[in-house]
Amino acid sequence: MSISTISNIQSIIEQIQPTVTKSENSTVSFTDIFNNALENVKQAEETVKQDEMLVATGQTDDLHTVMIDSVKAGLAVSMLVQVRNKALEAYNNIMNMPV
Repeated sequence: MSISTISNIQSIIEQIQPTVTKSENSTVSFTDIFNNALENVKQAEETVKQDEMLVATGQTDDLHTVMIDSVKAGLAVSMLVQVRNKALEAYNNIMNMPV
């Protein structure tokens, strides 16, 4: 695997990851992270719909971009599901704590 392939993979991962940043004096809330993940899913789904429409109407024959955007949308959904699962797991752990 060449170095350029690794840097390409890293740039794709950076695009998929949430873009919530934390400054020195502020904290990032779970709501911000969840909303950002949800927004990433919405944007990815819209991109896939636009790409599919272009291919279906014959305006483009760029199938590899459609597939790449589909995979990005799938990864965004998987990330959102994992964030939700971790939140539910944390909630269940808190609820099971003895008082």
